[in-house]
Amino acid sequence: MTPDEAYKNKIGERVTRIVADTLSQGVISEDDAREIAEYVLDNIDKAQTSGQVMDFLTELTAKWPIFDSLLTIELGQAHEQEESAAIEETEKLIKKNKIEEALKVAEQANDEVLKGGKNT
Repeated sequence: MTPDEAYKNKIGERVTRIVADTLSQGVISEDDAREIAEYVLDNIDKAQTSGQVMDFLTELTAKWPIFDSLLTIELGQAHEQEESAAIEETEKLIKKNKIEEALKVAEQANDEVLKGGKNT
């Protein structure tokens, strides 16, 4: 299983859990749950990358705000991963004495933080 496929499965499980919890709490109706399930089944498999899964989750949340906390958590984790990758790349470049390139990577990462991250 690819990392993207594993991520898609993780999101699918979390979406299912949220639907079940909100249905049992009376937050959504059985009709709502059915509509959400149909939307998920029709759309989640179209996502082939983690970025596309995030796009799916963003669209899902726009339609049904019950997924807002899941989206917030996933966006935060994606941001942390991007930040860690930028730090790692900067450190590698510095060790190779490629200071200009390291500064560019750090500046790009900083720009993404100021923009609020990217959705890829």
